[in-house]
Amino acid sequence: MSNKKCPSCGKQMKLDTKKNIFWNFYTCDCDVFKDSEVISIKKGKYKLKTHKATSKRFRLTGSGKLVRTKGGKSHRRRVTSKRTKRLFKEMIPVQGRGIKKRVARLAPNIKKNS
Repeated sequence: MSNKKCPSCGKQMKLDTKKNIFWNFYTCDCDVFKDSEVISIKKGKYKLKTHKATSKRFRLTGSGKLVRTKGGKSHRRRVTSKRTKRLFKEMIPVQGRGIKKRVARLAPNIKKNS
């Protein structure tokens, strides 16, 4: 990877590792490119990021089932009956295949409860 040639002058370009930890920047001293950032090559893969709202709403059980929480738990709890408030605590298993795929994509690092 370090034997890149400059597209304008044909000289061997130098690897500049101080610019960024995720990209390799190759520089050349020729007067055509004043910025000297001629070629950039991506290092490795993208970092997987978890969608935080998804990770807070869904869990994996010990057997590997995807379960979700119920909505409507945040306000106006004084008006609702005790039975309804008790039912809010339950986690419901997710049935739809599409939702399971979406959750797996949005929260790739979701772990089983242990």
